[in-house]
Amino acid sequence: MEIMNFVLKPPIIKSDYVYRENLINEMLENKEKKVLLLKAPFGFGKTISLGMYYEKLKENKLWISCPENCFDFNQLLNHLMLGLTKIEDIKFKWDYYAYDYFNEEEKVGMLLSVFSKIKRNVYIFFDGFENIKITDELKPILNLLINFSNENIHFIFSSKESLPISLLKLEMNDNVCVFEENDLKFTFEEFEEFLNKRKIKINKETLLKLYSIFDGWPGLIMIFSAAISENKLSLDKLDKYELPITYDLTLYLDTLFNTLDKNLLKFLCFISLLNNIDINICKKYFNFKDEIVILEYLEKLVDLHFLEKLDDQNYYIPEIIKNYLRSKMQDSEKEKIYEELQNIYRKENNFIEQFYCIMQLGNIEETIIFFMQHSEELIKDFPFIESWLDSLPQSTFDKYYILHYYRGLVKEKYSKFDEALNDYIIAKQNFDKINEKNFSLIDIEIQIIGIYWHKEEYEKVRDLCMELLKKIRQENENYKIPLYNLLGTSLSYLSNLDDSEKYLNEALLLCEKYKNTDMKPWILNNLAYNVYLVKGDLKKAEESYNTSLEIFKNTEDIYGKALLYANLTDFYLEINNKSKAQQMLNFFKEIYLKTQNIAYLPIENILQAKIDLRSGSLKEADKHLKEAESFSYRSKFLMSNYLSVLADYLFKVGKSEESLSTIDKAIKIGSTFFNKYQILDFELQKVNILLFSEKYESALPIIDKIIKTSSEGQTKLILAEALFYKIALSYFLRFLMVEEEQNLFLELIKNNDYYFIFDKNPYLSKYVHKILDEKIEMDSIKEETKKIINSDSFIGTFSEKEKYSYFPKVYLFGEFKLVFGNNLLSIKDIKNKKALDLFKFIVLNFDKWLSQDMIIEYFWKDLPFDKARQTLYVALHDIRKKLKEIGLEEELIISQNKNYKFNNQTPYYLDYEEFLNSFKEATKLFNNKLYLKAKEKYILAKNLYNVGLLPSNIYDDWAISKINHAQEIYLQILSKLYTIEKGSDIEKSRIFLEEYLNIDPYSYEMNTEYIKLLLIERDVKRAVNYYNYVKELYSKDLGMEFPSKEILNFISEFQI
Repeated sequence: MEIMNFVLKPPIIKSDYVYRENLINEMLENKEKKVLLLKAPFGFGKTISLGMYYEKLKENKLWISCPENCFDFNQLLNHLMLGLTKIEDIKFKWDYYAYDYFNEEEKVGMLLSVFSKIKRNVYIFFDGFENIKITDELKPILNLLINFSNENIHFIFSSKESLPISLLKLEMNDNVCVFEENDLKFTFEEFEEFLNKRKIKINKETLLKLYSIFDGWPGLIMIFSAAISENKLSLDKLDKYELPITYDLTLYLDTLFNTLDKNLLKFLCFISLLNNIDINICKKYFNFKDEIVILEYLEKLVDLHFLEKLDDQNYYIPEIIKNYLRSKMQDSEKEKIYEELQNIYRKENNFIEQFYCIMQLGNIEETIIFFMQHSEELIKDFPFIESWLDSLPQSTFDKYYILHYYRGLVKEKYSKFDEALNDYIIAKQNFDKINEKNFSLIDIEIQIIGIYWHKEEYEKVRDLCMELLKKIRQENENYKIPLYNLLGTSLSYLSNLDDSEKYLNEALLLCEKYKNTDMKPWILNNLAYNVYLVKGDLKKAEESYNTSLEIFKNTEDIYGKALLYANLTDFYLEINNKSKAQQMLNFFKEIYLKTQNIAYLPIENILQAKIDLRSGSLKEADKHLKEAESFSYRSKFLMSNYLSVLADYLFKVGKSEESLSTIDKAIKIGSTFFNKYQILDFELQKVNILLFSEKYESALPIIDKIIKTSSEGQTKLILAEALFYKIALSYFLRFLMVEEEQNLFLELIKNNDYYFIFDKNPYLSKYVHKILDEKIEMDSIKEETKKIINSDSFIGTFSEKEKYSYFPKVYLFGEFKLVFGNNLLSIKDIKNKKALDLFKFIVLNFDKWLSQDMIIEYFWKDLPFDKARQTLYVALHDIRKKLKEIGLEEELIISQNKNYKFNNQTPYYLDYEEFLNSFKEATKLFNNKLYLKAKEKYILAKNLYNVGLLPSNIYDDWAISKINHAQEIYLQILSKLYTIEKGSDIEKSRIFLEEYLNIDPYSYEMNTEYIKLLLIERDVKRAVNYYNYVKELYSKDLGMEFPSKEILNFISEFQI
């Protein structure tokens, strides 16, 4: 991302400027308003006035200039975000290198989030906002930024026109102030001061007359005062000027133009023709020995307001003046300058600026010829070339069909594949009209095939490649390299691994033959990722990856290096080398932002989460998954991998059902683009979850399917892992496994050094070892895995998933229990019941500090304070001791200044917290009308509730409010589930209603709904009986009548 620092610099307010006191004071009086807008045509001193206001403000402030043709709204947001980080305490999650990963909507979302945390006033200035093109698609996003940011965020604009969005809501609340032409005009006193500062002495009568002529217009006053100062205009000639009819400054520029020194005028005309004002180019053109004269000219032109100074190196001419100056120059004069500029740029090998000069000369044919000669360099500046191509009329494309090819390259760069394909096809169909020696029809056909590859139409890619390969002659053999690469990778996605390997190796041989170092590392990577890793040839995969990486290092290809570091991270995770994986990922983190590849941001977080999960750092994994979530939707590849890691996380925090649901989603999405062998990795992950969830019967058919598929494709690693799971499963289901399969497993791990499979699954390895016994070579397995294998403990009362846990799990619904590893702490294990209740109380208030006094008031209020305090210490000691006995080294109860709290800074699971969070998420989804997703979350919360929160403590003061609140939430859940189901599934909706009424039989709303439901089922008799039952219940228990008119009418309708 290119940051132009001059954009963030306010204008320099010089001593000879007139201070606009009245205007600035009025702006200060309105500074609490949300929006201030200075709206006037060119020449009203908006920038200077805004700069004076900026200087006067003492609060936190940010200036952003918006020069013409400088950047778009997306880049404007980049500068806004970077500028805000320079204001104290304002921080974004990402470094500014990452801003290009986000679109405009995402950036505004981040800005609003940051704004919501700012408590003090912040003033954001946008000068020249009319230069930012706001399309119809961007208007809602700009509206969000302005209308939905905090009240303490203030926006100050200068613009030639109104803002492109409605400010009606803000205007109705008197939260907008607009200053227009009349507000920006000089007062008579300011006009007089302006002339005095320029030492123009005029008597009062003439001064009044001039003020009347100039109408207080700052731009016009500046022009004529400059003409008078340079003795180019006498006061008596001003009589011929009339009051301005229109505020078009170009009508009066001749007066100022004629005041300029001859050399200064020549310099001004010259720089008006430049694409960018470059001091070095000016020096070479005018043959100046140094920059002093140039800098003097530039400063003089800034004083005359022909130029705007952005910083010491950057100046620009407003478009209105640039066009005026160019209109005054003869074509022959402009042609001469551009030709000389071409010579200068040619010597510097600056093709872009040469191209710009040729473009300005207006000869389309010469422009295209130059473009074709230097297309390889020019096409790298995609935005510039896209702008040029878009400016050409269709008739030019019809004459020069090769332009379709290059427009296709640009469209392909921006992933506009359908548009690119259309251009390539037109170029192909009209190839006979393209007269370029260094251009071949094969070039176009390869690009077309590449588009189909991007669109994942691999069968079509295969067929087109095979057809084109037949046409390529020996002398054009190097064309086969990209074709073999496209064909080889496509065949891999089509699950034809042998042919994929064959064609990729053919491409590699041709790279060697023709010394093609550009394609070679990519082909090596494709061989490793698409073939060797899938086949389980780990040695070849690692060698290919590392060779590819070394080539990318030598060529300084950061995109290639980043890809290889990411792939190597995943590779080392596959073989359970966590330290090496982290090393590769650290290298990846150092460079990936510079690539500006939008996919790399979530990849970093997904890979880091995988490493965290392998290392047991669940809290860190959770953080990285949350950071990856919002970006993973960008592609199916990212989404499926994200869901796979999320499933692993959910499994490890005890959410087995949610984990299974998530891995199923990953499989469903992954199946649309992974080949039939690659997707088996996700299937193996599902097997792992099923085994630890003790759903053995569900796991067996999946394992058999994986074994069958991987055997057919000879994907050795996948087959070995599937056999490993089947051997473990044979222990749990007590079935005899075919000896050939056991022997095949042993052969695979021995011949291919797959012993890391045991280290990846240490707890299951115990049971595999029990089946295979002495057949496993234990020397190749890590020591920590051996300890688990040789330990005496086996699955007991709780499932293996609890043994697998790295953190404590506390359950408050149903009967209290705490599980850590294979150890259980329950009510019967703790003799000191007060200590247990104290622990429950602290856990129940997991997000709060609890004072010593509050705890004593709840638990020992009848004891003297000193005795109560001592009893508290004893209770804390007892519970901490019990926690240590089950292996918990980390303190679950932390203290600070006689306050106590549950330690939620370390990984843990609490069903009560999940219940609250699930309900909150479900309600948000329900309110957004995402009913199916809401239903999933409501069901999850409902299942957690069980028989209620802490049922053994329903009469304890410290628990009552939380228990009642949980029950209220549970009733809301049942109500929402009823609402979701009542239109589609009467049976389910009746179950939810009945469950609700079992808890709260007096609810008028739910009793009414229940009677209506019975009537909809045409069970009128039961509806009447229930109605009478409710009437009696209300009368007997509540001493009131059940409101009956609506129900009776409803019953009557059905009886009729």
